[in-house]
Amino acid sequence: MLALVKSNSVPKELMEEFEGFKCLACERVFKDFEKMEKELLFIEQCSHIFCKECLTEHINLSYPDVKCLADGCESHLKDFEVRSVIGEAAFFKLEEELITKALKGNATRCKCGNLIELV
Repeated sequence: MLALVKSNSVPKELMEEFEGFKCLACERVFKDFEKMEKELLFIEQCSHIFCKECLTEHINLSYPDVKCLADGCESHLKDFEVRSVIGEAAFFKLEEELITKALKGNATRCKCGNLIELV
């Protein structure tokens, strides 16, 4: 499950030393809580943090097999998580492109990894 990073996730006693959260993909550091709460996503199943921009780009390049961007991590994003990052319209566009590829005779892989070929 994906969650937005919240300012209350940093204990008050650590606030003075807090240097921000870093996107593991682009390594941009977010220190401003308002910006951080809008732009950083926490993947709960593996505890990795990415900015929305990096995660969106990754989804667009790797859908339907969207794995966590962290090196060596095997966590996969589920459809509802993908939708929450890119929005309904962009999600349905990705689905439409996947179906169009399949209809053109190109075999493709479904979300579970099975090869799909329409006959």
